[in-house]
Amino acid sequence: MKKLSARRRHPLAALVVLLFALATTGGLYAAFAPTSSAQADTSQSLAIEQGKKLFQVGCSSCHGLSGQGTKDGPSLVGVGGAAVDFQVGTGRMPAQQPGPQIPSKKVIYNQAQIDQLAAYVASLGAGPAIPTSNQYAAARRRRRRGALPHQLRAVPQLRRLRWRPLRGQVRPPWTV
Repeated sequence: MKKLSARRRHPLAALVVLLFALATTGGLYAAFAPTSSAQADTSQSLAIEQGKKLFQVGCSSCHGLSGQGTKDGPSLVGVGGAAVDFQVGTGRMPAQQPGPQIPSKKVIYNQAQIDQLAAYVASLGAGPAIPTSNQYAAARRRRRRGALPHQLRAVPQLRRLRWRPLRGQVRPPWTV
C-alpha cells in the first residue's frame, strides 16, 4: 500500500507545472522580444494624434471633423499621405475658397506638421504613401531617358518610339 501512495501525485500538481511553464515562457519572451517596433508604433501614433489636432484646427471646417467631406470640401478617406504632402507642401491647402483647381500660395505649415497631417489622413483609410527618395531617383532616371513613368508602365510599346520625319512636315508624328 505504501508503494501505491508514494506514486500518487497531488491533484493540483499538473496545475502548478502548467503555471510554472507559462511564467517561464512569458519571462523568456519579455527578455528577448524586440522593443524597437513598439517604439516606432508609439512615434507613429503620436504623429497621428498631433496631425489630428492640426486637422481639426485647419482642415475640418471644409473636410469635416473626421475627414468624411462636406459641401465645401471632398472626403479625405483613402487619399493617402502623398496627396496631403503635395497639397499642403505646395501651399494649395488650406484653401481660401473652395474650387476645382486651388492656386498655390505661401506654405503655412512646416515639414514636421505636414508629415503629421499626412500621417493622420493616411490613418483614415489606405491610399498612396509619400514617395521615398529612391522612388524619386528612379523616376528621374526614366525621365532622362525621355519617357514619363506612367507611360512606361501603361504602354510598353512607347519605349520603341523614335522620331521619323516625313517629307513636307515641320514636326513629324510619332511612329513605331
